[in-house]
Amino acid sequence: MSERLLTPSKITAWLGCSHYLTLNSRVEAGQMSVSPTVFNSLAEILVDKGNEHEARCLDDYEALGKSIYQVPGRNRAESFTEWVARVGDPTTLGYDVIYQMPFVHESIRGIADFLVRVDAADGYAHYEPVDAKLTRSRAKPGHVLQLCFYAEAMEALSGLAPREMHIWLGSGTTQALRVEEFLPYWRRLRRRLGDLFAEDVTASATRPRPCESCEYCEFHDHCERQWREEDSLAFVANSRQSEREALEDAGVRTVVALSRRRAPVARLRDEKLSRLTRQAALQVASRGTPSAPPAYEVIEPGEDPVYGHGFELLPAPDHGDVFFDFEGDPFWTAQHELMFLAGLYYRDEGGEWSFDARWAHSLAEQQTMMSGLVDFFSRRRSQYPGMHVYHYNHTERSTIERLMRDAPDENLFASLVDSGLFVDLFTIAKNAVRVGTESYGLKHLEHLVDFERTGGIEQGAGAVVEYEQWMASGDDRLLEDIAAYNRDDVRSTMALRDWLVAQRPDDLAWRDAVIEREDYELDTDELVERLHHFAPESPEHLLGDLLNYWRRERSADVTPKFVALNGDYTTLYDNLDYLTNLSFLRMEEPTGRERLPKMILTWPEQAIDRSLGAKDEVLYAGVGVPYGRATIADIDFERRELTLRWGRVQEEHGGVPAVLTQDRYFRPGAKAGALKDLARQVLEPAHHGAPSRLALALLEARRPRFTPGHGPRGGVFDDDLDSIYSWVAHLDESYVAIQGPPGTGKTYSGSHIIRHLVDQGLRVGVLAMSHGAIDNLMRATLDVVARDGGVTDLRALRWMDAPHERLDAVTYSKKKDDLADGRFNLIGATAWLWASPEMRQFPVDVLVVDEAGQLSLADAVASSGGARNMLLLGDPLQLAQVAKAEHPGRAGASLLEHVLGEHVTIPRDQGVFISETWRMHPDVCDFISRQIYEGRLTSHASCQRQSTQFGTGLRWLRAHHVGRTTHSPEEVEVVLEQISAMIATPWTNQRGDRVALRPQDFMVVAPYNDQVRLIAEACQRRADLRGVQVGTVDKFQGREAPVVFFTMTTSSADDMPRGPEFLFSRHRLNVAVSRARCLAYLVCTEELLNSPARDIDDMRLISTLNAFVEFASAPSESLTPGASIV
Repeated sequence: MSERLLTPSKITAWLGCSHYLTLNSRVEAGQMSVSPTVFNSLAEILVDKGNEHEARCLDDYEALGKSIYQVPGRNRAESFTEWVARVGDPTTLGYDVIYQMPFVHESIRGIADFLVRVDAADGYAHYEPVDAKLTRSRAKPGHVLQLCFYAEAMEALSGLAPREMHIWLGSGTTQALRVEEFLPYWRRLRRRLGDLFAEDVTASATRPRPCESCEYCEFHDHCERQWREEDSLAFVANSRQSEREALEDAGVRTVVALSRRRAPVARLRDEKLSRLTRQAALQVASRGTPSAPPAYEVIEPGEDPVYGHGFELLPAPDHGDVFFDFEGDPFWTAQHELMFLAGLYYRDEGGEWSFDARWAHSLAEQQTMMSGLVDFFSRRRSQYPGMHVYHYNHTERSTIERLMRDAPDENLFASLVDSGLFVDLFTIAKNAVRVGTESYGLKHLEHLVDFERTGGIEQGAGAVVEYEQWMASGDDRLLEDIAAYNRDDVRSTMALRDWLVAQRPDDLAWRDAVIEREDYELDTDELVERLHHFAPESPEHLLGDLLNYWRRERSADVTPKFVALNGDYTTLYDNLDYLTNLSFLRMEEPTGRERLPKMILTWPEQAIDRSLGAKDEVLYAGVGVPYGRATIADIDFERRELTLRWGRVQEEHGGVPAVLTQDRYFRPGAKAGALKDLARQVLEPAHHGAPSRLALALLEARRPRFTPGHGPRGGVFDDDLDSIYSWVAHLDESYVAIQGPPGTGKTYSGSHIIRHLVDQGLRVGVLAMSHGAIDNLMRATLDVVARDGGVTDLRALRWMDAPHERLDAVTYSKKKDDLADGRFNLIGATAWLWASPEMRQFPVDVLVVDEAGQLSLADAVASSGGARNMLLLGDPLQLAQVAKAEHPGRAGASLLEHVLGEHVTIPRDQGVFISETWRMHPDVCDFISRQIYEGRLTSHASCQRQSTQFGTGLRWLRAHHVGRTTHSPEEVEVVLEQISAMIATPWTNQRGDRVALRPQDFMVVAPYNDQVRLIAEACQRRADLRGVQVGTVDKFQGREAPVVFFTMTTSSADDMPRGPEFLFSRHRLNVAVSRARCLAYLVCTEELLNSPARDIDDMRLISTLNAFVEFASAPSESLTPGASIV
């Protein structure tokens, strides 16, 4: 491969568009040229601000007193390689910082902004790359790939490998990334680049596809011309890339051809094809009269609950209506964007239409603007109960929501949103009418409503450029131009609303002016505001952030569900979270002891989450029903029949569900009350009593505190049980975390510690996210007491009514008297009990939190009132807390994540890390330790004895299939053939016993229930495979097997039904692989390993999978004909 300048934009562009590399290669080969004016005004602004940011970073290093070596620049006559040779190795000069260091490595070249000397505590002195980027909150994939290149080149140059690499963000902070977590992704990508350049890239048959990089790509005009010449399907409004590919595969390659298509198309449902052909036909019809308004038609309502029902989402016009639009500068400073103008159009007190321009030229003014808007909307709704705020697309509402997060009026704004105050005309328009335009953007629909603009600015990007010019010049005429442009936007929005009202059928009912939703407790606003007067890093401020934790979680869960339920249901067929295109079968009257009628529905063939079951709550939408709630009475997946309890509430909603999704929501109840009581104690201890010292310790993430004369020897914790016994009973209103990686005996340690505490006369509680985890730890404790003794009088209570499985010697009760008299010295319950006033009045001495990596910090702090001290058992690197919302600060962390802070594993002076696994052979453990646990996890010596005839460690089975989503018969065959080859062959266990492998010695883990069912059924059909353990990851936590298979199932990134964060989860991979005593097999396609990363979280996940393949060793020959073993 010839030398090429490595830049984030080029790498990212290639990852998103393979055609980019083809065109770039043709330019370099002299086969084509690009206009020298490749950058538009916005791109020029970005370049300038990037240079300014880099210069500020250099100034900061100088201000810190760092010695800086500025690499001599490249001479005009010398090549890049000659320049690199002349520069040599400046790391030997001993400077703190090296600026603008050029590299050539593996035929790639690039220039590192900074190399910074790091003198590690262990004496490892080396240089680490730092790049200055405008991105504000976190690095992007292209940035990380560039840093990976510098890290590799650094090691090749100096022989010293950087441990971390850093992005100096536009916000002024740096983001550190572990090199080892990303290098496998980079190495695979580099090999793919090498394969590409081994051929003639200029002759590649790639084609242009619209992507996110188009806006700033130097080839955009070239591709645009090609699309126009070809009459490309890229111009069909509301079409997706996957749909265009399906059409092209069927021979439909132009807009005209699509407008004439009548035959079915593979991989496109008939209703979706019908919509696309009608859209194309209208666009073709509009081409003949470009000066006239575009052709349009009202969409005929059908079974889809939204498409064709847009007019039903339109409320009646009101005298108090407001039309609203923002203008913002995403590049205001390197640190911040700025919404500098809010334009409002409404009738004033005299009844005249008035444009209200509200400016903000600083962050403080922006926050004042947002609070003023919320106040204005609230007061106007009070004055005009039927008024609404109209906007086009979600930006206006979501921007206020984002900027009001963590603000005193957050709950007030949430209540306005939930009441239906904001009306998105984009959603209404695209579901009410089809228009012969290439886009449904507001500027395109203006031709439909015959609206003419008066300002000179043509698009939003022009407003950004003019605002940037105003900041440089101070010429207020520029602000006047922006205001005129914004005034056109809000007037255009009103014109579209009025046009839609005119098209609306006369016999159609208006949408309710106010939508009744759950009432949020607005009394927390005052507490939040007072707590936020404290410093942002203070425990008081964090408590203020936690007060709205459950409201944010509920909103983050339900809002996208409402959007999906009221969106295009044809896009949900492959989404496991939704059951769509439901149709009514019959009603059934209650029989026997039943009290409610039942509605029976059916559905067509589609991907479905088979965890849905009786008693699950669901949200649904249907024709004329924007949303509703119901309970599943029964579901038959084979007959495809769903039975819903259909009571008075559902009957009043009317209609029939057309699409539904599970609603997993439990009201916080006592937990919210506990946090508010704690807030009052923090703010007014004289009136409400002193706050819990344990709660404050958790909020501050303090180091453990002990009574005088106690604590770990030398202040350093170790994992020896006798050592733990010496201090665990002497916590002083504090906590200690015990991090237990897979196979380290966390439950063993926890049960013995509980036995010890009870033996010391202490009252102990057990808390976990699930009842199963609570029962598991209590069962282990009871077994220890029964086997080893030491406790003369163990009295155990489970706070629940009807357990699925009763534990012997445990009382089951929910009588409050049982909590008050101290009769029970071991109590197991979920957070709702520990947060209750009763437990706060009679707290236990030590509350043992199991699976503390899955418990939210909010739940933990709320529960802390029920205990004097806490022992935190868990591992945040296995199954993680399920949090959906974006929370301020540390409010969204799990309990253990909060305690660990920036650490991956707990430091020795802060808690216990159980460092030895009794499960995994060293060949398996080495991968888990290096990739997940910073190299701190080792195998017990006895694990070395474990082996099979097929060796030990990791194996990759390459599968071959396409288009698979949630089930893959090909991978089932691969797995079963491999197991068949291994059954009855010898393996050696931990004791050194040599025995034959049985079916139950194999564990097969799959990400989807469909694949689990397929494997389980296949095993059941074969007598030699009955007994093989099959399930999803969550079913196997705490279990193990000599041989484990992890079948990834999905063919490629394009086929993932739940996104990379689910399929590539490091937590799931950790749990799956670490079940293995001897051998762990990964089964997946090459295409899945090559998945592109949307962000660095994706990159880290995919890189871990790539690392598995790098670790995998090859046996002498393949024993599975349907796959390649690597």
